[in-house]
Amino acid sequence: MADSNDGERTDETEVKGAAGGEDVMDDVIIERSAVLLRRYIIERITVEDPSIHVSHEDLGGRPQDAEDPQIKDVVDQLLKIADELNKNAELQQRAFSVACQDGVRCRSSLRWHSL
Repeated sequence: MADSNDGERTDETEVKGAAGGEDVMDDVIIERSAVLLRRYIIERITVEDPSIHVSHEDLGGRPQDAEDPQIKDVVDQLLKIADELNKNAELQQRAFSVACQDGVRCRSSLRWHSL
């Protein structure tokens, strides 16, 4: 018997990641991303004005968020990329003029590095 929706999933037949319909992997990714963003913001603030002290708790995080060495490594790399982008006007011009398939320009993603 053929499906009336040509095999496409509907809300009733969509596979759920965990009991209760929550996708556990998405929760982990979102949490790690939030920790990463908080750490990046804190580091950028510290570089721009060392007299300002911002903690993870100030940004809605937990004290132990500051202890993750993987997050620190990623943030250090992001800061290096941001510094290189800020110093290289030709690279900025080229990156800002490239259009991606979905219509978003590279500048949209690169602006995160300029926070």
